[in-house]
Parts: sequence; structure tokens; C-alpha cells
Amino acid sequence: MGFSRYVEVGRVVYINYGADAGKIATVIDIVDQNKCLVDGPEEITG
Repeated sequence: MGFSRYVEVGRVVYINYGADAGKIATVIDIVDQNKCLVDGPEEITG
């Protein structure tokens, strides 16, 4: 049995790459199988 990653609304996430790399956020909504909406406080997420 392999490792699984579970995405759930309310989980805290760390952004690994892209314009927001190094920031933390919270999963707000799951759009589809490949995308989710995240948000966080402006002083932390920019």
C-alpha cells in the first residue's frame, strides 16, 4: 500500500514553487480533481 496525499477543506498547506513559494495557506474549496482554492492572511501569504 502506497502513500496517499489527502486534500481536504480546512487543511493548512505549504506552497513549494511558483510566485508564492515559501508561503502557507489554507484550502478553502476543491474546484476539481486537479485544482483547489487556497487563501491565507495577507501578512503571511502576501
